[in-house]
Amino acid sequence: MAMYFILFIVYIYIYILVPVEMSRLSIGIMILIPSIAILFYFLNTANKEDANKYYLNFSLLFLFGYIIVHFQYYFDYILGYIDDSYLFIWINPAIVTKSLFLSGSGLLSFLIGYNLFERRKLVNFVVKPNAVDIEKSVTILKLISFILLTIYFFTVDPLYFLGFYGHIIFQPITEYSILIFQIITIVIIVQHNQNLFSRDVKNITFFTYLKTMGFSYIFLILIYLISVILSGDRGPVITFSLAFLGGYLYVTKRKLKIRYIIIILLIGSFFMSILGIARSLDKSYDFSDRIIDSMELFGIHSNSISPFTLELAGSVRTLHASVDYVPNNYPHSLGRFQLNQVISVIPFISSIIPDLDSEVKYRGTSSFITWIIQGDDPWSGTGTTMIADLYIDFSIFGVVVGMFLFGIFVLYSEKKMLSNSYESPYLQILILLYFSNSIYISRSSILFILKMVAWATIIFFINRHILNES
Repeated sequence: MAMYFILFIVYIYIYILVPVEMSRLSIGIMILIPSIAILFYFLNTANKEDANKYYLNFSLLFLFGYIIVHFQYYFDYILGYIDDSYLFIWINPAIVTKSLFLSGSGLLSFLIGYNLFERRKLVNFVVKPNAVDIEKSVTILKLISFILLTIYFFTVDPLYFLGFYGHIIFQPITEYSILIFQIITIVIIVQHNQNLFSRDVKNITFFTYLKTMGFSYIFLILIYLISVILSGDRGPVITFSLAFLGGYLYVTKRKLKIRYIIIILLIGSFFMSILGIARSLDKSYDFSDRIIDSMELFGIHSNSISPFTLELAGSVRTLHASVDYVPNNYPHSLGRFQLNQVISVIPFISSIIPDLDSEVKYRGTSSFITWIIQGDDPWSGTGTTMIADLYIDFSIFGVVVGMFLFGIFVLYSEKKMLSNSYESPYLQILILLYFSNSIYISRSSILFILKMVAWATIIFFINRHILNES
């Protein structure tokens, strides 16, 4: 931890001395300290002799997404792939060094928090389950999942399946059916893990793990993911894959060597990039034709240090827009958007309290940044990043404190996932939801998962204590 703290102090001094104007020299100097910190993280991980050494862990996946979102375009700029005239990304070159400082500060704060208890034993809240008590059926939950998916297919605009993701607005019934379907999936995985624990089933392959969930249920998941792929969306494919992989790793404690992790990430990144290009092509073409064309166009769009992840990296523009607009044109909102995330835990809260942030632009940092960039009549959502989310509410202080606390949470989650003890299912829900969103959380609000955690906890409790007792 001391090393990262020293790097943070040096980073502050460098920011004070480096010219504000955007140049390859200033960006190169500013990105040096974060690069050293990332190198230290990987060297420290490689030298560990404990059980974490070869695991596909939370911190690795999170940093993979964070580096792409918050640093890739800066590396592209330094290497000459783009210049400072690319205002689609930079928004305003005068604020780019400040934006990079926020991203670097967030990274260093995260690593300080992540390494804070490295040499200490975390408090271990272990639940001693009765093997009979923890094994419960999920049959009713699977039936509900089927009903929810049926509602989704019958209520969604058919154009959605022709690649119009981002242009189709879901009806509330469609949006909630998919949200609850995703939440129930997490609940089923956690309960399934409990059942495997009760039978002391650990030494199994990933395919066997899926098979024990039931062919019909896995087929249901595949049907949903195929529909998502046809729409051009990529998020659910990643989150569902990581949810099942996270559940499997929690049960088996299986080790994945670094080379396999790199292969998985590269293949996944390529697949996501192809879908991203296909989504932007003429929707009158068949989906298969757009995929073929996307592979041909991939070479044209590959002018980057990492063409596989270029679209994900584009989220950094939302940070630039935030820094350019706040606080010059709008004051820091002092927790307004974080409070919205907490309040959103209550179902249909906007219907109960109609005046609560009636203006769409104030419903979250994603909506706010969309309004900053596109005005009152947006054509699609722009998104956000976790650094922009913290900065808009609390300035640099929020970025430092928020990422520090998140680093502690990630370390705690890793220890729980890799420990040999049995953990509370409600803690598993929290960890698994964040783990499944570990790559994408860098381009979202840091508390956006709270709603899913709360609802999953309620559904799990109902299934365990009501549906299985009737």
